[in-house]
This record gives sequence, C-alpha cells and structure tokens, in this order.
Amino acid sequence: MRRPQMIFNIHFDYKAYSGSASSLRPNEMKKAFEKAGYDVVEVEGNWSQRQSNAKKLMRMIKEGWRPKFLYAESSTTPHQVGSKWRIPMKSYETKLARLASKHGIGTALFYRDVYWKFSQPKGLKEQLIQMYYKPFHELEVKLYRKSFDRIYMPSLAMGNFLSFNEGQVHALPPGGTQEEILENLEDGVKFIYVGGITSKGGMYDLTSVFKKL
Repeated sequence: MRRPQMIFNIHFDYKAYSGSASSLRPNEMKKAFEKAGYDVVEVEGNWSQRQSNAKKLMRMIKEGWRPKFLYAESSTTPHQVGSKWRIPMKSYETKLARLASKHGIGTALFYRDVYWKFSQPKGLKEQLIQMYYKPFHELEVKLYRKSFDRIYMPSLAMGNFLSFNEGQVHALPPGGTQEEILENLEDGVKFIYVGGITSKGGMYDLTSVFKKL
C-alpha cells in the first residue's frame, strides 16, 4: 500500500547547519512525520533551490497531485530576503502554501520567534540590519496570515504580539528526547537554562543573574 504524502518546507537550508540548534527541530519533525507513516516530499536546499522545488510542486498540484498536508517552518531571517544577497526577491514558498490551501490541502507553519519585535542591538551594524529587516518581518506576517490555515508557535502568548487571524494560532511547545537524569548532584540551586546568556546580538546579559543564584 502506498504511503500518504506530505510537503515539508523549511524556509532556510537547515541541512547546511546540521550541527546547530536551528537544524534540530526540522530534523526531528521530519523523522516524526516519517515515523507516522508519511512519505515526506521536501522543498529543500538554498533559497534558489527551494524556489525551484516550490514551483515544481505547484505545477504538480495544478495537475491534480493531492498530498495530505503541507508543513512549513519560518526562519529568523524574513524569507523574502533569504537569499545569500539579502535583497528582496520573489518567493514561491508562500505561493505554494496558498495554492495548496486553495485546493483543499491543509497547511500549517511553525513561527519560530518574535525576537525581532523587541531586540535592541547595541552596535551600529546590528541596528542597521534590524532596521532593514523589520518591514520584511511585518510583510512576512501578512503573507503567512493569508497563506496558512494554522500558525503554530511555542506558546499561545506569543500570538498576542503578531497580527494573525483569530483562532489561527495554536501552541506547539518545544519537544525533546528522554534522557537519563543525573543523580547525586552537588548541593545548591539546580536549574536548566537553554539559550544565550550574554548581551551579544542585543540579548539581555544574564551572567550577573547566574552569579547571584
């Protein structure tokens, strides 16, 4: 019996960063879909390769191909300027999602974070980059709102900061694998923190907080 098919579209070349945290979620999600019995059809590669793949799948949908659903994930860089030149270029990835939804194929996107709305970079270069990216982030939200049936976020609270449609946002919290818990840890405060702890890139400097703890 033929396995059902689904479209898997990550809006950055996650395979080029196999050793980074950014690639972890896409890799695990792909494995989960395959484990669930789906034949995963990827829109993958660098920006140009993904546009070519997206156009190919659009032609297939117009010709009658009907995968079960489309799952996508956003990048921290707006996908309209996602090429290596970082200049605005026509993207077919949201067009693919819109076409799929039009033909009754369910579409969902995991929106990674809303850090761009609150970051306060210190360096002039970082400030200029933020000023350049911000209107594209805002445009991207509008495109995603029109293109996807569901928008997943790490928490529902994140949806309060973006202008998605009512009922469009759903929570998809971080996952993980089961690991053995270490015992006989030293006395004192015990906690796990995942993320950056310095002010590099405009983040809050948390080193002083950890020292006090």
